[in-house]
Amino acid sequence: LAKMLRSWVFTYVVTASLSLHVFAADFNSIRIIDVRNEELRTSQVVAAQVCAGLYNRDSHPGQRVYIVFSPLDLEWLHDIEKVDKPVYTPLSSFLQTCLSIDGPSKGHINFNFTSQASILPNIITL
Repeated sequence: LAKMLRSWVFTYVVTASLSLHVFAADFNSIRIIDVRNEELRTSQVVAAQVCAGLYNRDSHPGQRVYIVFSPLDLEWLHDIEKVDKPVYTPLSSFLQTCLSIDGPSKGHINFNFTSQASILPNIITL
C-alpha cells in the first residue's frame, strides 16, 4: 500500500508540475482585440467573438484571446491578467488568421445578418 501511495503521489506531483508549467507558458500569451470602434459592422464583431471562442478552447493551448467591448473590460483585463497597457492585435489580421484554412475556424461561412439574424446562434455553432 505504501509503495502504491508513493507512486500515486509521485504521479500527482509530476502531473501538477507539468500542468503548472503549461499554464504558466499559456498565461503569458494573450491576444487582445478591441471592438469598441463604432464603424465596425455587426458581422465583424460577431466574427471576432466566434474566433475568440475557437481560440480559447482547450484544443488551442497558448493562443488565448480577450475581446474589449467597453472600458469595464479593461478593468477586468487588469484584474484577471494584470495587463495595464494592452497591446491590441488589429481586428483585420486577427480575423484573417482565424478564418484562414490553417486557422481554428478552418475557413468561413457566409451569412446575411439582416435576413438570418434569428438563426445566428445556430450559424455560430457550425
